[in-house]
Amino acid sequence: MDILKDLSLFSFEWGFSFSPDPYPFLIALCAFVLSLVVGFVLGPILSSPMPVWWRVVDGLFGWVGRRLDRPSRPASDLALRGFGLSFVVALAAYVAGGYVERLGARMGAHIDTSVVFLSLLLSSGSVFYVIHRARKGLGNKGKEARILSLSALSRAAQTDFSRADDFAVTRAAVLVGVLVFARGLVAPLFWFLIGGLPLACATSALSALSWRFGGPGRTGAFSVMPVWLDRIFGFLPGIFSAVILILAAFLTPTAGGVRAIKGLFSSGGRATFAQGGMPLDVIAWALNVSVGGPFRGEAGLSCSAPWVGPKGASARLDPGHIRRILYLLGVAHVILFGTLMGTGYGF
Repeated sequence: MDILKDLSLFSFEWGFSFSPDPYPFLIALCAFVLSLVVGFVLGPILSSPMPVWWRVVDGLFGWVGRRLDRPSRPASDLALRGFGLSFVVALAAYVAGGYVERLGARMGAHIDTSVVFLSLLLSSGSVFYVIHRARKGLGNKGKEARILSLSALSRAAQTDFSRADDFAVTRAAVLVGVLVFARGLVAPLFWFLIGGLPLACATSALSALSWRFGGPGRTGAFSVMPVWLDRIFGFLPGIFSAVILILAAFLTPTAGGVRAIKGLFSSGGRATFAQGGMPLDVIAWALNVSVGGPFRGEAGLSCSAPWVGPKGASARLDPGHIRRILYLLGVAHVILFGTLMGTGYGF
């Protein structure tokens, strides 16, 4: 009976309101730092730039989605299945976040519990390790050593690098770096500050489904609803991410902040939401590069994504471009840290 009572109280005590935590900005800041430090230290062990929460959702529900996604079924049926899975996963994640908050409060360690659990929804330090490892792998002449060094990036980008050239790998590194920053860091923090752990868990779970079933090259009807829902909840965090990246572009050598702003209002060379949306537009235009294009999916099938970037920009990205994206993302992390600290102090 206590469990049923707790469930009945979630929507009133913990849902769809400003974060119930007494120190939301402090919790967000500490979770951000914890994710950054743990990601750097455990990068070789984690071997993935994606948040731990995404991998938990994928492990628990990914197999369900793969069984439901039957190409032989009508498109309307697949879309309904995608919506049903998204609703169940988001609801389960919302309830899990509420239980974590209640458990922390009963244990008298609400802040500590929230910091640790929120950090599982974030990814920051590990993405630097994975992209840096991929840059080093581009210089490996041995095929096995190259595949091993690119394995983590390959899983994150859902791309087969066995036959890819260095330019394709570098373009994928840019895509993954932007995706992780916008949806694996900024979005969970944003929704945590709005609705606490329940809302952050639910929206992050939707991002995990969108990444798994609606990434570049995945255009089936089953992925329509997960991507659509993730796009709704990713709109405001996407704008915030784009603003941070524009500010970072002004502080990054060889990047163009004004050019990045122009990219947001360009009629061509824009990214789809599955690719990265506005944050990817900012990166591509700021660095004057072209990303996207043809690639091989995880199953070895030939896929194609729209080209993103200014007209005439080069798609022949080399390891030097990876250093530039890492520098820009590093500056963006500093700006985000300062924003959280300054806003929290103001409140």
